[in-house]
Amino acid sequence: MSDTVWLALIAGMPATLTALAGLIASWRGRKIAAEKQKEMHQENTAAIIQNRQAVKNLDDHLNGNLSRIVAAAVAEALAKERLAVLTKGETKS
Repeated sequence: MSDTVWLALIAGMPATLTALAGLIASWRGRKIAAEKQKEMHQENTAAIIQNRQAVKNLDDHLNGNLSRIVAAAVAEALAKERLAVLTKGETKS
């Protein structure tokens, strides 16, 4: 090979190596970004599952309280009705 060809190869080598290094860095950057995105997805999924469980627990708690309130209201209404029946029976005697 002539001196001109060698000179062109040697002169172009740093640019070629720089381009190759940039390509490798870009590939690693995408790989790291993909790993971070996957990690964030897993964290978000875990938070969603935790929130769903908290909502379910709250719903169960509210339903439990509601059933106790309804039962107490029914018991109170029955007691008042019995008292009214008893009170009417006493006044007629």
